[in-house]
Amino acid sequence: MKISPFPITDKNKHTCEMGRQFHNMKPNAVGFVEYNLSPFEQRAFGGLFSMKSFGNAAIRHGKNIWMVLPFIGYYKWAEYCFWSVEQGHRKKNLPEYEAYYAGAACTFPDELRGTWVSSHKGALSFNDSLITEYPIQMSAVVSALDFNCHESSGRTYLIKSTTAVIAFGQLIDAYICLDLYRVSATKYKYFIGTTVDSSINDYVKGVMTQTNISMSDACNRATPYAANTFITLVKDGEIYTGSAQASCPSDLRAVYSTVVIKNSDDTTTCSGNSYDGCSQKLSFKSTYQACATSLVFSGSGDFYCLHSETIGDVTYTIVWNNDTTVSGTTYRSTCLATQTSGSVLYATEYPEFCRYSNQTGSSVMSPGIKYTMSSQSQTCVINKTGGQSGFYYFLIVLGILLVAGAVFLGVVLYMKYKNKIRMISTTAVIAFGQLIDAYICLDLYRVSATKYKYFIGTTVDSSINDYVKGVMTQTNISMSDACNRATPYAANTFITLVKDGEIYTGSAQASCPSDLRAVYSTVVIKNSDDTTTCSGNSYDGCSQKLSFKSTYQACATSLVFSGSGDFYCLHSETIGDVTYTIVWNNDTTVSGTTYRSTCLATQTSGSVLYATEYPEFCRYSNQTGSSVMSPGIKYTMSSQSQTCVINKTGGQSGFYYFLIVLGILLVAGAVFLGVVLYMKYKNKIRMMELDVYTKESKSRPTTSKEEDQSKKTSDLTPKLPPIFPNKPLIQSNETENPETPEPEPKPANVERIYPEDEGQATAENHCH
Repeated sequence: MKISPFPITDKNKHTCEMGRQFHNMKPNAVGFVEYNLSPFEQRAFGGLFSMKSFGNAAIRHGKNIWMVLPFIGYYKWAEYCFWSVEQGHRKKNLPEYEAYYAGAACTFPDELRGTWVSSHKGALSFNDSLITEYPIQMSAVVSALDFNCHESSGRTYLIKSTTAVIAFGQLIDAYICLDLYRVSATKYKYFIGTTVDSSINDYVKGVMTQTNISMSDACNRATPYAANTFITLVKDGEIYTGSAQASCPSDLRAVYSTVVIKNSDDTTTCSGNSYDGCSQKLSFKSTYQACATSLVFSGSGDFYCLHSETIGDVTYTIVWNNDTTVSGTTYRSTCLATQTSGSVLYATEYPEFCRYSNQTGSSVMSPGIKYTMSSQSQTCVINKTGGQSGFYYFLIVLGILLVAGAVFLGVVLYMKYKNKIRMISTTAVIAFGQLIDAYICLDLYRVSATKYKYFIGTTVDSSINDYVKGVMTQTNISMSDACNRATPYAANTFITLVKDGEIYTGSAQASCPSDLRAVYSTVVIKNSDDTTTCSGNSYDGCSQKLSFKSTYQACATSLVFSGSGDFYCLHSETIGDVTYTIVWNNDTTVSGTTYRSTCLATQTSGSVLYATEYPEFCRYSNQTGSSVMSPGIKYTMSSQSQTCVINKTGGQSGFYYFLIVLGILLVAGAVFLGVVLYMKYKNKIRMMELDVYTKESKSRPTTSKEEDQSKKTSDLTPKLPPIFPNKPLIQSNETENPETPEPEPKPANVERIYPEDEGQATAENHCH
């Protein structure tokens, strides 16, 4: 666009004199003009040089760019400045120049708003059409750029830097091509469609500014992209809530006591490590802290799985390093390539994402590392082999039918009772000078007449650290907008809702789960990071069925959530081998570090109970019997002196036995029903057969009963000529001599006897 200048007047003469100083201004590496303005000049410029740039503007004369300037989206500066500029000793008037603004031509998917974390680039801030602070080392002093959405086609987005960069005396625009795929509301994956620029070793296309470039020019990487080179993009904060995590693939679901780690060329080795992929479904733990820093990408060895894809016999998984901070040789995200051979796992790990298509379970480029894991002591997936496969298939089919029935019933109940409720605040709240309406989504489930459980379907607002969706008042908002938490919700994050007063009457209490039904004389309590410990405690879960008692009053206040240690059980659910229980603190009053309700996660190992406790409810999906976020606390209970339940062993065998018994009952019921139906309808079927014979042959065969009756009465039946002509007479086939062998039975057709002269008696057929 061309900006028409105003004529110079006495009021703006001082500001316009600044134009003569332009030849002394030096653009910085981002292309912004750096200049110290007086207070008057700042007012005159409307804060142009101090405000954030949302695009770029260039003053051009012919084909020559005079200066690249920040542009804030309005034209107040055109009223005051740049009426004339000097280049050397020649004066140029602004009418000979044009100002250009590079605005956005497309928008990103609606869900990509706010901060998202890339496994390649870390935290990226998105708005409708802009990515801010995209890390890219364009020069020694430029380490990040803002990018506009320049062009889009389907899922492919071409982004362009909002400002030009000076490189080798030239102003360069940066372009990057992104191929976006939605995985969930809190997770995307993408491929970079631009090849690596060898001068900076990063994926970017640099061209001289104001050069026309097409999408095919910038999206110059060969397609289809190597399938293992995907990059994850997860919504900030949703990893620790669990909604952006994923189940670890089967290759990683095992325990290995022998792990050998090597660098990419096998010149450095570290032994004596172990790996546990069974304690958690969504994470795994490696103990390799004794290895050289070149052989570890994490300080803790604690990882969450984010997304995995299997290509041939290799599975590629992007994982999240759970270290508090990363720096130097550790990385927030890495990519694992895994392959199994029998009970041995071969794996390689590369920083950020699987950059190279030739990465496998046994081969990786530097600085990648290799793992060989053996001595497998446990696996968490069911291997189905050989002759039992038919039985397992039967169980699978049966399970599918049961699930289908449950889904159908669930749909019917949902349509009838729709329990998802969107609540809106009755009054607006003033925040940052705006009137804000608050929305919260609740997913309600009835437990009893005095008890419900519910999930909050709204994500946490980071500004207040609570579950709420705030929008400007009078703004239309749909249920899906407010119910924006990923589903299905983490099953352990339920919240109890009990009718006031019904806890102490007992109607809202519940039987404590089996994990809590024991007595332990040795209880050790620690905080979430194991830095504070309290010993000499005990636990009694047998005196009462609906409650339990802990004696830990001597511990520091940070290690107790109750003054009395007296709790009622309200509701519990078992997920895998962890049981989650909401309990009610029986203290008269609570304040400070004590809470009316807390959530216990419990796991037993032999006669030892591992438990964690978190205030109010189990807020985080990664809480287990041995792991909890701050300010949660941990318990290790041993020296079991009593148990109040029958211990059931065999892992999941009880569930399989249940399926087996259920299958047998269904089959037996089907057989019984078939027998009943056969007995009921077999005679009717026989009569139908007889009727068919009669219709076709004008006669019917004798039944077995009639044949028996005929044999019994044959001696008593006189052989008479027919009284009525043309009527059949059944003749006996037996002889007078009982010792004569019984002749072969004749066909069942009845012989018809007709007189020689119909209607007249003869010597052979008249009555004697």
